[in-house]
Amino acid sequence: MAENSKKLHIAVFPWLAFGHMVPYLELSKLIAQKGHKISFISTPRNIDRLPKLPPTLAPFLNFVKIPLPHVDKLPKNAEATIDLPYEKVKYLKLAQDGLKEPIARFLEESTPDFIIFDFASYWIPSIASKFNIPSGYFSIFIAALLGFAGPVPGSNNDYEIRTMPEEFTVPPKWVPFETTVASKLFEVLKIFEATFKGEEENVSDLFRMHKSVENCDFLFVRSCSEFEPEWLKVVGDIHRKPVFPVGQLPTTIYEDDNTKIDAWKEIKLWLDEQEKGKVIYVAFGSEVKPSQNELTELAFGLELSGLPFFWVLRTKRGESDDELIQLPEGFEDRTNGRGIVCTSWAPQLKILSHDSVGVFLTHSGWSSVVEAIQFEKPLVLLTFLADQGINARLLEEKKMAYSISRDNLDGSFNRDSVAESLTLVLVEKEVFPWLAFGHMVPYLELSKLIAQKGHKISFISTPRNIDRLPKLPPTLGPFLNFGKIPLPHVDKLPKNAEATIDLRYEQVNTFIVAVLGFTGPVRGLNNDYEIRKTPEEYTVPPKWIPFETTVAFMLFEVLRIFQATMKGEEENVSDAFRMHKTFELTDFLLVRSCLEFEPEWLKVVGDIHRKPVFPVGQLPTTLYEDDNTKIDAWREIKL
Repeated sequence: MAENSKKLHIAVFPWLAFGHMVPYLELSKLIAQKGHKISFISTPRNIDRLPKLPPTLAPFLNFVKIPLPHVDKLPKNAEATIDLPYEKVKYLKLAQDGLKEPIARFLEESTPDFIIFDFASYWIPSIASKFNIPSGYFSIFIAALLGFAGPVPGSNNDYEIRTMPEEFTVPPKWVPFETTVASKLFEVLKIFEATFKGEEENVSDLFRMHKSVENCDFLFVRSCSEFEPEWLKVVGDIHRKPVFPVGQLPTTIYEDDNTKIDAWKEIKLWLDEQEKGKVIYVAFGSEVKPSQNELTELAFGLELSGLPFFWVLRTKRGESDDELIQLPEGFEDRTNGRGIVCTSWAPQLKILSHDSVGVFLTHSGWSSVVEAIQFEKPLVLLTFLADQGINARLLEEKKMAYSISRDNLDGSFNRDSVAESLTLVLVEKEVFPWLAFGHMVPYLELSKLIAQKGHKISFISTPRNIDRLPKLPPTLGPFLNFGKIPLPHVDKLPKNAEATIDLRYEQVNTFIVAVLGFTGPVRGLNNDYEIRKTPEEYTVPPKWIPFETTVAFMLFEVLRIFQATMKGEEENVSDAFRMHKTFELTDFLLVRSCLEFEPEWLKVVGDIHRKPVFPVGQLPTTLYEDDNTKIDAWREIKL
């Protein structure tokens, strides 16, 4: 920012939950780094529990402590959701609503240039406007949740207001694209009264959110265009407001006090002793306390998995919570040495950054998700409250996470589904490429990327092919095992021919997605399209491509490979048959491509085969260390 730019004074007022306060603090720090003044408003106890600021930011970030008014049924010293059982959070909202007058006095006296507020204090815009102070609602919820919540009632008469739980289990009519993002019935039923209808004298969370969006001047979203561009557009379209994605705001690793440093040292010692990428990290945030039955099934599921785990468990919510949950009898003895259960503070960022952690079992709270993505940890999801279900659907839709199977009506799950989900993510991977070096080398590159995450790879091919593959870096040796399986005898196959390079045949290279899309649907799967039988039919774009393209074969290209590729030779099945059967029977499809290169073809492949499609990137070949003969040859060429 230029030196002569005006330095602003910005007030910030988050909802009284640490899952909101910490992202608001991260945003405040980013603004303060530009030299602007921040007044961060919260209650005394909450401010005292926030992470310490870096000394360089202290002159720019001022904490404003405003005590909560007394509210009947709100326990003493309860100033954040972490201090309360879930059913008492409504009284905290009433207490925050009682801050209207002290907030108004602060705005009048300090006259900030701008105020950023959270959904719970929906009344901020009306107060701020009296002093000509613009307001911005900063949603720590992702754009998909704001889009799913929909237009403000009365602002768009084309859409009816949803009043039944079942209406929230399907994508709403105002979303103009196909999506699976919606709540499960058990997720809606658990929060329906508080979120959609309101309780006692309290207004609903949806009312608070709608009023915040309706009356603010600007809308800030904790998201980015790279992650959910389609949902950001929906939010802008339905609310007709400027929408600013401020990024995912990953949490900073703060300097801890001595007590926390000692706790981390003990945790790190245990993690250091575990195999790389094999530890399950289990944590459900600061808000979630599982039910006793959920806790029991989780514990037995971890035990059944046979895998090492580090479990941060919250057994109660606040001092007023007298319903303590307990682990099954004998659980800690049976898992002694393999697992640790921590019922106190644990440094989540440091744990996730450790190489031994191979999967994160999480409630899908967005701060936890962002931290997992920050350290590239696979996610297994088990939702409990609020926005977590929508987060989970979006992550599943984007193939970034896997959810534990549950009953749709009551949300129950069992130990077997827990164990199966975890072992599915951490299971040994087997890789079996076609016997062509144009296929084997990309498969090897993909295997190396997986092995770098600590997963075990069994790379299967013939003895001679494996001996001819490039050498592995020493660091990957423990994770990548080559399985040599000799080829059976086949008449007319020359001796020692174990790859297409050994044969006089023009072999098609590894397929890009356009080839997969051009190949078309599996026969019999879609009766709208006739099977192509003549070479000429392959020289024009097929009917299932919904956009204009010049991608098709030249006639000479088809004629050269038509018999083997499209029809088959002698007793051999065709390449098209092999490919179609592979598509038909596989569980998911990995493609050597990327969204930046051919997004339209990736969509075609997913649409026609109705399978999850994962673009794994272009997988450029690694520059391997050569033997002496090759080194000498390269020296001559280079000269």
